[in-house]
Order: sequence, then C-alpha cells, then structure tokens
Amino acid sequence: VAVGLTSQNSADPNDRFMKNGSARLNYNIYTPGGTVWGNTVSATQSYNSLLLLGAANFTGYGKIPAGQYVPSGGPYRDTITVTVTY
Repeated sequence: VAVGLTSQNSADPNDRFMKNGSARLNYNIYTPGGTVWGNTVSATQSYNSLLLLGAANFTGYGKIPAGQYVPSGGPYRDTITVTVTY
C-alpha cells in the first residue's frame, strides 16, 4: 500500500503553501517518522506492514515554519487529496 498527497495550491512537494488571496503561508505534512509526505510517486509512503484485514490508519502531521510574515484578515487554505494505491 502506498499513500500519496497532492496539494491544490502546489504540485511541488517542496513548495507546499496555504493561500489567502495572493498571500502565502508555507507548511508541510510529515509522517510520524518525520519524513516529508510528498505528492509524487517517489515520495509516497509505503504501509505494507500496516495493512491488516483491509484496514489501516495513516497519520500525518502539519508543520508551519516559524518566521513567516503573513497578513491577517482571513483564513489561509489548501486542499489536500490523499491517494491510496494497493
């Protein structure tokens, strides 16, 4: 089983960001082991050992780097699509 993520705002897993108009807030999603959970085939995370009887849980953690200047005035959004290949 491989689980990949695709971001609506950026196809590059090294440039993931949320938007509010033209303002950007960089972030990334990480596996429990601390690896960036990317959105390309080579960056998918394999969970073959976790697949039990057709059911498995996958956990990801969001992290926003400190030191970013972001204007206030509304929500910053991105849509993530999760693809599970088995």
